[in-house]
Amino acid sequence: MADSDVRGSEMSGDSEPEWKNWLVVMMDKMASDIKQDMSEMKQEISKIDKTAQATNARMDKMANDINLRMDKKAQKTSVQMDETKQEISENKQETSAVGMQMDLMREVMLTAVGEAKQFTVEHAQVPFMGNLSIMDNTRTGCVKSRFRRFRLRKRRMYASMPDTITSDIRSSDKKGSLIRKQ
Repeated sequence: MADSDVRGSEMSGDSEPEWKNWLVVMMDKMASDIKQDMSEMKQEISKIDKTAQATNARMDKMANDINLRMDKKAQKTSVQMDETKQEISENKQETSAVGMQMDLMREVMLTAVGEAKQFTVEHAQVPFMGNLSIMDNTRTGCVKSRFRRFRLRKRRMYASMPDTITSDIRSSDKKGSLIRKQ
């Protein structure tokens, strides 16, 4: 029935403004619906933008935190490497000092052995003089003077070494009679 009314009204010129009014009302309603939909879309877009900004801020903060942690770890690693290099250098110096100490001790030992051999050779060639007490005094004097020279050489050697090495040697000396603190 409504279609026949519309057709009938179309035929007559009276209903033309109603049709136009209806069309205008429908267009206004559609326009308002579109405007409302667009405003809702704008609100959703702004929400999405806010969420994206918050996500970006969180991501930036996480990246900064990671960078800070990595920088701290790199600094710690650098400090540890420097300490390790310093320890290696100190160990090399200690090894070198021990090597020098061993060389000096070997030299002192060789000197002492050489002097002992020389002493033995010299005293083996002393002729018997008949007066035993004179020969004993001579031998004792030679032994004392050689021992004094040996002690002086050893003291000079220790004086040329660093204090840490000489204290180690002195503490390792069992008898302690050859090295005396002055």
